[in-house]
Amino acid sequence: MEYNRKPNPLLTFFSSSAGDICLYFFVLNITSGLTFLLYSPSFMTGTTVAAIGMLVAWLSSMICRAVSGCRPVYKLTVIALAVLFNIAIVLDYFMIINFHGIFNQDAVDVITDTNPNESSGFIRSYLSLSKLLLWGAAIAAYNILVWKACRICGKSVIVKRAILLTVFAAIAISGYCALHYVRYGSGMSVPQCNTLVRATYALHIANRNLAVHNDILARCKSAEASSLTDLRPDIVVIIGESHSVYHSQLYGYRLSTEPRMHELSSDSGMTVFRDAVSPWDLTIRAMQSVFSVAGAQHGLTAAPLFPALFKAAGYHTVMHDNQYLVSGGVSVLADSNLSEAMFDERNDRKFRYDSEMLSCLTPSAHPSLYVIHLQGQHYSYADRYPEEQRVFSEKDYHDDIQPEKRKVMAHYDNATHMTDRNLRSIIDKFHDRDCAVIYFSDHGEEIYEYDDMGHGFAAESKNPEIQLRVPLWIWLSPAYRTNRPEIAGNVSSSALRPVTTNDISHVILELGRIQSPFYNPRRSFISPDYDEGKKRIVLNTLDFDKIKPRKDAAPLCDVTISP
Repeated sequence: MEYNRKPNPLLTFFSSSAGDICLYFFVLNITSGLTFLLYSPSFMTGTTVAAIGMLVAWLSSMICRAVSGCRPVYKLTVIALAVLFNIAIVLDYFMIINFHGIFNQDAVDVITDTNPNESSGFIRSYLSLSKLLLWGAAIAAYNILVWKACRICGKSVIVKRAILLTVFAAIAISGYCALHYVRYGSGMSVPQCNTLVRATYALHIANRNLAVHNDILARCKSAEASSLTDLRPDIVVIIGESHSVYHSQLYGYRLSTEPRMHELSSDSGMTVFRDAVSPWDLTIRAMQSVFSVAGAQHGLTAAPLFPALFKAAGYHTVMHDNQYLVSGGVSVLADSNLSEAMFDERNDRKFRYDSEMLSCLTPSAHPSLYVIHLQGQHYSYADRYPEEQRVFSEKDYHDDIQPEKRKVMAHYDNATHMTDRNLRSIIDKFHDRDCAVIYFSDHGEEIYEYDDMGHGFAAESKNPEIQLRVPLWIWLSPAYRTNRPEIAGNVSSSALRPVTTNDISHVILELGRIQSPFYNPRRSFISPDYDEGKKRIVLNTLDFDKIKPRKDAAPLCDVTISP
């Protein structure tokens, strides 16, 4: 008696053209996703690129199958999706080739804030007719090869089963991504792995922040503040980028990455805070928490941004930013209306090196607030300093570390050394004035302490502290100390307090002697009334002081900080 084996309905889906199309879409998604893998190389990134790419491909093939009853609509749907995936490929590789980055939030911000004339001029600058034809021919040839290969491979039962397993893995990883978003309040660490998901998420953020910016703008325009003294000091706020305390000479790093700041730390005017953390491991989130006077429990829109309070108190306010220009983007620093509400002056172009931007910094004849946002040690580290300023090389690191990693570490330490030079140049400009300078980094950076590099993945890191601990110091000029000995004493006695950078705005207000209903002495870590016992909440929900490295974590490099 013969029995007819019933076909597996799941495998049936991947038979004939359905499986071929799914595989074809998967290869296209992987092709664009490789750019993110180049940008952030790791096993986890590669796995997520493959999984999310397969999920998008599978969902797309399901759409095609749903309309397969009408042949013309089916063909049109397949072509439209293929064109969409190819556009994603072109966008990312265009960005990699011309701007050494990927199509991300910044690119979306520029596009949404660019008029048609500017867009056409931009396209003409980078794409000639010959280049367009070359790109078109290359894309067409690539698609033909991929489609033929998928038609051949799609006949294999092993390939079909592999696709099926990958789909299940993709669904599981996507579920994890959703939980990650709910818990940590950030979708930046995972959705970025797929170009289309990244672009969709960026558009969502842009639309959401438009409403947020309008609420903050209303707060800034109605800000109430006044100066408590006629003897107003200059206040200089310097925000670093990706500055790791574990590569900082001020915090015990074995190499001389910060000789100028280390020398200055013996001056009674400089106080180095030993236990400072950032609430976020991403620049946009960190900058919002720094500029907002509102507490995390109240939300970003509950209070003005601190420069608006200085402006309301009669200060001249200046911004030098080597990362964000006024463009209408998602950052509070890119919105044109918010910028006008906060600052009287801003630079209108970026500079290759921070030192070039700082050459434009000239102290005003009147007391002013200066906010300086550096490129600092932003990746790519080798681009942060000129070759003639190279101090460290691979030979300065242990031989048991892989040569490529030693090269990256040398670039990072050279970038840190360059930041040290830039910081000293700022202090020199204000040394003879009545001035307070505060420096901190937006977040930390992993430099292979646990075999990973970069930031933005602290929640998944073997030791989240690496990306969350930040350098922070305050320097008070001789004139400032003479005029305000009580504040100077409070600053120097606060070095060991546990602090978070989302309280920085209240410290800045106190240094400037600004009176406002929004100032809270319990959040100013140089105030005698500072609340040292409060929880330091990071990544939306985690208590920083309860974070422990993973049990399987074994640091490859020294991760101690000198007391």
